[in-house]
Amino acid sequence: MIDITNRSSSDLLDLYDQSGAPGSFEFAFPVNYQYSKVIRDFVALIFDRYGLMPPWKSRFILIIDELVNNSIAYGSIE
Repeated sequence: MIDITNRSSSDLLDLYDQSGAPGSFEFAFPVNYQYSKVIRDFVALIFDRYGLMPPWKSRFILIIDELVNNSIAYGSIE
């Protein structure tokens, strides 16, 4: 599990590349909204890499934002 507290989205992309299988990449973040942008930007970089069209990219980023918000509100252990 990767702690993202002191990492940028490009750092996460480098770690993603080093992880091998994309399905095995996991990261953790503190229970606050300060890291939402890092996660959003990381997902955008992945979508850019695989050539996802802009309307779909924006839609998926909105879904990611909602998943992060829900994980903070309902899935945290703090």
